Amino acid sequence: MNKVDAKAALSIAELRTQVDIIDLQLLESIKKRATLARQMGVIKKDAGAPLRDTARESTILEKIIQENRCSEPRLPDSDLENLYRCLMQICLKIQESENASFNG
Repeated sequence: MNKVDAKAALSIAELRTQVDIIDLQLLESIKKRATLARQMGVIKKDAGAPLRDTARESTILEKIIQENRCSEPRLPDSDLENLYRCLMQICLKIQESENASFNG
């Protein structure tokens, strides 16, 4: 391995370490989001409100996509939308399972 290859390997290793740290931060943020969603599910159940709020989902998607368009690097809108739809689906499942445990 020459000097350039060794330097590149070190840079890649350092960048991977940073990515690993960010992945853990993302996981922690997703867990916090899920905890809040669980709490909202309990409140919605007590109020007799539906768990899913498609208007709120649309607002979230619009806000995230707009924010993404205002900064670089810009992520593809469709990929970002898919990511957030997945997050919202996970949170909805948590709300549904929480409500099932109350009913069960």
